[in-house]
Amino acid sequence: MYGACSPQHISVVNAWHAVGVGAAYTPGVSSDFTASVTQACSPVLSTTFTNSSNNATNFTWNFGDGSFSTAREPSHNYITYGQFDVSLIADGGACGTDTILKTAYIDVDSANACVIILNNNRNSTETECSGKIFDSGGNSDYGPNETGTITISPTNAASVTLTFPFFDIESGSSGTLCDYDVLRVFDGPSITAPLLGEYCNNNLPPSITSTRGSITIQFESDGAVEEAGFEIDWSCNYPSTSPTTDFTISETATCDGEIVFADISTQLPTNWSWDFGDGNTSNQQNPTHYYTTNGTYSVKLVASNAFGTDSTTKSNIVTVTRPAGPNVANDSICVGQSATFSASASGAVNWYAAEFGGSSIATGNTYSIPNVTTNTQVWAENSIIAPIQTVGPATNTIGGGANFTGNQHLIFDVLDRIELVSVRVYAANSGNRTIELRDANGTVLQSVSRFVPSGAFRVNLNFQIDPGTDYQLGIPQGIQPNLYRNNSGTNYPYTIANKVSIKRSSAGSNPVGFYYFFYNWRVKSPDCSSPRVPVNAIVDTTCNITAVKEMVEELNDFQIYPNPAKNRFTIEAGTESIEQIRVLDLSGKLVYNGLNSNMESKLFVNSANWESGVYFIQIYTESEIFHQKVVVTR
Repeated sequence: MYGACSPQHISVVNAWHAVGVGAAYTPGVSSDFTASVTQACSPVLSTTFTNSSNNATNFTWNFGDGSFSTAREPSHNYITYGQFDVSLIADGGACGTDTILKTAYIDVDSANACVIILNNNRNSTETECSGKIFDSGGNSDYGPNETGTITISPTNAASVTLTFPFFDIESGSSGTLCDYDVLRVFDGPSITAPLLGEYCNNNLPPSITSTRGSITIQFESDGAVEEAGFEIDWSCNYPSTSPTTDFTISETATCDGEIVFADISTQLPTNWSWDFGDGNTSNQQNPTHYYTTNGTYSVKLVASNAFGTDSTTKSNIVTVTRPAGPNVANDSICVGQSATFSASASGAVNWYAAEFGGSSIATGNTYSIPNVTTNTQVWAENSIIAPIQTVGPATNTIGGGANFTGNQHLIFDVLDRIELVSVRVYAANSGNRTIELRDANGTVLQSVSRFVPSGAFRVNLNFQIDPGTDYQLGIPQGIQPNLYRNNSGTNYPYTIANKVSIKRSSAGSNPVGFYYFFYNWRVKSPDCSSPRVPVNAIVDTTCNITAVKEMVEELNDFQIYPNPAKNRFTIEAGTESIEQIRVLDLSGKLVYNGLNSNMESKLFVNSANWESGVYFIQIYTESEIFHQKVVVTR
């Protein structure tokens, strides 16, 4: 009712001051402020401004980077390097105005000590050797429902050490469990690296040192209690000795030959020498190798840095059992003709442009390329498609239950690499549903979002899952799924021997008494594939393409089928009468000679004992000789 400079206001302020509440009245308007963070070693610098102006009601901030605000105490993100002037205009109306300018107040420079605020939704990587990390709260508590992640990956570091000068994160429900708010530390450059620990007030963190040159920190809070937060110091350690060599592999048994090797040596090696045990080697740090011959192999890695060399050999670590390659047939053509490559196999035939890697360019027993002018090579692969198996209750009729809007999940182990192809759900209403595959820590590994109609519906997932324990299959946090779940009739574990075991639900009081959401899992092992076999088209530059075209037009009066053939093929005449059939292989050797003494309109040629390949057919009529090709595959 009265202005800030009115006698009434002055009198009230001074009266309170006289009884020990607040400061004495200060005449006029004064502008001032501070910021929670003023320096950073790299963007983004996130800071909150505290306004200590006097006798003002309206404010204009200039952050110095082209951004402005009229809030009383704004927060701002500086997203580039530089020094930034910050000004505040405080407007007190009848009391007047005042302006303060703080020159180079915000400083984002790589030479500064790194101070990082782990805000909600942050996901960044810092490359400085040392620095400090605070929670989002500044001088107050951190916020509810936060998730922030930061990776410390200093250039050329051998390891990173974390210490905790201050730590106050809500305690978990019991023991050392951190199931409310939690700080997780991972031994590597992401949250998929090995977990070093989960920490809260009933499981305080010690000093932590990574085994390699990166460490990742993730903080999560729920929507209930918030505490004062944390202060974390990091420092990097540079190599000081020769490496301690070690490595991991993507799998120990393969039926497609592809193995991914990962170097996990300590002390930052700079050179690597791999021996895969099959006569092949690599100098890459993390190579992918394709084994083409079945057997069991030992693998050796030699790693070195400026201080020395170390090696390790893992004996009989890789077992390869690939199916046999396809039987193939080359083609011989004139310049400009289409080339037809042929193959037969125990499984599906996939065609590739190269011996290793890449995507399939075609599927089927034949593959054609038009207008071929030079010798051409492609590769054929025998692919054995793994069968689909099912696990889990086939339907939701196993016992009592109802649609459920809470957030629960299933917990399962994977014993061998699988693909979770699909699951069946029962929805109370139509709408989009997101299904997540999570690790034992709740970190999302893969997810899909699909429109699900009401009632029973099969959702395609196609999750590729490596061996591991306590995987979670569930719905995102905070989402009400409104999907059916059983609260009786369960019969855990649901298993496929040596592949997968659904062990329990996440229900707190009776985890084996509930079955949540996902029925009739369809699961398959990886498809098996043979080594790729080369198939060639040989171009004859001496043949007459015009004559060949004329010959093909004339041959419209004959049909040869099937082509490609295996044990037998048929030659069927139109208006012409066939007197004799001769068949030659690519070398010109006569492999078949048959007379049609009864002048039949169809002739059957037995090719059961022929090798795979292209054969030339000579068709004799009363007046002419016609030529055609047939492909025989095995």
